Amino acid sequence: MSNSALPLESADVRGVRPTLTWRDWVPHGGPLVLVGFAVALWALSLRDVQLREMSDLGLASVLPPPFFVAVGLLTVSFCVSLRQAHRSHLILAVHLLALIVMLYGATPLIEEVPRFKVTWRHIGVVEYITRNGTVDPTIDAYFNWPGFFILSGFLTKAAGFASARSIVEWAPLFFNVLYLGPLLVILRTATKDARLVWLAAWLFFSTNWIGQDYFSPQGFSYFLYLVVLAVVLRAFVKLRSLEDETRAAVTSGKSAAAVPAYRLLRSFAGSRTAGATDQGAPRERHDLSPGQRTGLIAIVIVLLVALVPTHQLTPFVILGALTALVLARQSPLRVLPILLAVLIGTWVALMAVTFISGHGEQILSQVGQVRESVEANVQERVQGSAEHVTVIRLRVIATAAVWALGLLGALLAFRHGRRILPYGLLALTPFVFFGLQAYGGEVLLRIYFLSLPFVALLAALAFYPTRASGRRWVSTGALGLVCLSLLGAFVVTRYGNERMEYFTPQELEAVEHLYAAAPPGALLIAGSGNLPWRYQGYEQFDYVHLLNEPFWQATDPRGADVSAVVRGLNRLIKSRAPQPGFLIITRSQKVEIDATGIAVPGSLERLERALSASPAFEQIYANEDARIFVLAERPKEANAL
Repeated sequence: MSNSALPLESADVRGVRPTLTWRDWVPHGGPLVLVGFAVALWALSLRDVQLREMSDLGLASVLPPPFFVAVGLLTVSFCVSLRQAHRSHLILAVHLLALIVMLYGATPLIEEVPRFKVTWRHIGVVEYITRNGTVDPTIDAYFNWPGFFILSGFLTKAAGFASARSIVEWAPLFFNVLYLGPLLVILRTATKDARLVWLAAWLFFSTNWIGQDYFSPQGFSYFLYLVVLAVVLRAFVKLRSLEDETRAAVTSGKSAAAVPAYRLLRSFAGSRTAGATDQGAPRERHDLSPGQRTGLIAIVIVLLVALVPTHQLTPFVILGALTALVLARQSPLRVLPILLAVLIGTWVALMAVTFISGHGEQILSQVGQVRESVEANVQERVQGSAEHVTVIRLRVIATAAVWALGLLGALLAFRHGRRILPYGLLALTPFVFFGLQAYGGEVLLRIYFLSLPFVALLAALAFYPTRASGRRWVSTGALGLVCLSLLGAFVVTRYGNERMEYFTPQELEAVEHLYAAAPPGALLIAGSGNLPWRYQGYEQFDYVHLLNEPFWQATDPRGADVSAVVRGLNRLIKSRAPQPGFLIITRSQKVEIDATGIAVPGSLERLERALSASPAFEQIYANEDARIFVLAERPKEANAL
């Protein structure tokens, strides 16, 4: 057989890396032009987005057709370019970066105010640390794991910004670009097949709808999580794959099934010793010098030391991943899980003891409560308006589809001799936490996010189970259809809650007026917590969510008269005298209640009307999207000040 007839990446066996010549740029110039056109069309389409017309289907309900055309063109171009992945790494990288910009850079361009209520709370934590130069563990959990906030405060001051508000808007785009580096390293440890590497990366970013990559400790700690696993997999996990043997069998005209079944089983289980090779497969050396190994281990330890005070959950996930690799005899770093366990225990015992002592019983009570975890993570979320329920159901379907693709890919990989045990373990390890913590109804979301890099790799194997497969147009067409379907679902699953997750300039203006009017120590009340507040004076105000108050929960607000709620508010504010009390109601609070069903739809509108008609309350501020009320007559204790 001539060299030109060898299957994809056969040149890698000879140690020669194919490169693009000037003649190759003629056919490859087409995809680059198409990428440029798609990005330009995407950018122009964002000018026509009318956020106020959004329905409970989120951003998908107001995005113009050119947006979807642009994403579709990029996807088709990527799938076609993937056929020559071994010769077009740069072109595929351009496609992937364009995808990240399109999917994660849209909201900063069309929204004037940073989204997510928690983003504003994180800004407030950073403001507290930069203002006081210290942390107070008695305030809340954030101050018991303050690593991310301390780093953000340092960077904010170093950049000369007055507040972290200047850097939060582009955090999702920044973090996803940051994830790309360690993700590619992880994928390249699994295979030399360039198609698999780039397809798995594409699937990762087109199915990362969880939204944990905003300005948050989990967004930053996820990067550290990827880097730690990338170093461990690249330098210390011996990848003794049967890919070369499978490729040799296909090249010689044999079916992949001709590879002995017992060798496939041994490959999957990783039973060979380090450095062993299959007969007929070239030996590859991954040995490092003692100095290199020591240096890399030191880097991993530094990353773990930085990670432990940054986030509550991620260190435990890494501990589970490292332990699983050691127990399965995939990693020689037996001391590393022990060291990480000591670091976690030391931090919890010395630095986070304030939070643990106050919430220990609550944390332990959730261990083993699988049914309660299912209810909190699935059943309790499927409620609200019809469109909101559609978004939730589509998220469940999309998640199941990604996991099903991963399972199919794992089965095909096993059938064709690809060694996947380390990646299968890393995909499954986060699921251990499902029975340990409901995590505020978000543990299933975190599990999906933490397992996604490895599930995406397994899903890519469903399309390219062997190196010689997937070169026909029918395979490209099927791949394109799947990728387009996942991206179509992404717009809804990622941005389905956008109507309540974005804030208008008018809402922010009302909150700024609230802080200007309220003295330190004042009682600040909101219908729900869905508004852009707590970004300043984090410890200086008493925050209350009206929906959590007993007098609200004991009242049926569906009636025209909500006088019981008005009286309850009156008593609540007077009970906190001599400090004044302020009630703020915004558009985003109303949308959250109406969409999610956490209260009767229209409750806050009826309360607004009742407060406006009540002589006991006075409206001190109003604009298109917000109102602020105070007691018309201050309590005597307050007047005496």
